[in-house]
Amino acid sequence: MTTTVEMVPVFSLLVRELRSSVDFDPGFAIRLLGDYANYAARGQWPLLDDDPCLPRQWDTAVAAVTCWAAHQSGQDCPQWAQDCPPIVPPWDPAEALGWPPNQNPYSQSVPPLIAAKGIILAEKDLWKP
Repeated sequence: MTTTVEMVPVFSLLVRELRSSVDFDPGFAIRLLGDYANYAARGQWPLLDDDPCLPRQWDTAVAAVTCWAAHQSGQDCPQWAQDCPPIVPPWDPAEALGWPPNQNPYSQSVPPLIAAKGIILAEKDLWKP
């Protein structure tokens, strides 16, 4: 069975938010990306099997989180996420909130699978209690 965006309500909200050019809230999108990371890594949500076709930086962030969550949950990373090229120079989603580039104090705690895609997301933002 193919996992579609609609199967994961919060992730569906994330995709809709990231595709919207009206009332885009990057803070909300980052929180939803964190929810996807947390629950997919625990095996509570399915991994996204198909490329969500988002703007480049966000698509790569979702691919990075998908690869990380697959590793954490002992699953195979979907091919689209493996094939997604890294962003050079690395991008921090917090920049969408107005943070200056390369100013994230947690940039040293980025998991290797996420850093390999050129995304700066601290491990503390991926796991939730």
